[in-house]
Amino acid sequence: ISAGGNVTGDGQVNGRASGDAADLNGAGAAADFSIIANGNIAINAVMTFTGAAPDGEGGDLDFLALGSFTQASTADFLTYGSGLEGCGGRVSISAGTTATVNMVDVHGATCGGGEVFIDAGTTINVNKTIDATGTGIDTAGGQIIIASGDVLTLKDTARIRAQGESPAPGGIIELSGCTINRVGGPRPIIDA
Repeated sequence: ISAGGNVTGDGQVNGRASGDAADLNGAGAAADFSIIANGNIAINAVMTFTGAAPDGEGGDLDFLALGSFTQASTADFLTYGSGLEGCGGRVSISAGTTATVNMVDVHGATCGGGEVFIDAGTTINVNKTIDATGTGIDTAGGQIIIASGDVLTLKDTARIRAQGESPAPGGIIELSGCTINRVGGPRPIIDA
């Protein structure tokens, strides 16, 4: 989707993979989806782009706003790989001004955790869980890169996770901004 102005997404968006490994070729990857706007992007919809079991790969969500990006608190982004051999998906959010991010799940199983990239020109607010973990024995964690041009705020409900399972390495988490704030009670949880 490409727009010269603002984009608002409501309802529910599905790009799940279907099928199974009965034909021995695997279940396949979920769809890719992108929104590019010269204005603001506001997503109020749950976006489900999960791979099918047993080895499906999560989808790829890309958002590019020259203005702000807002993910509603109930608009979960689910791009994980399903099944014991599933691969984590990828979510990329880029905003010219501010970005508000809630639940993003790109976890994977034995194929490894997925990738999350978030950047904004002025402010990023992380309110909920960003999960790029790798689950299963000897599974590598994924990658989470969050870069603000000025202020990065982590709410007390934020959980940023990119762990792997032994003996594989943990994932990569990079947080950057001129100022990094914590808002609310207990500290946010950051695990890699």
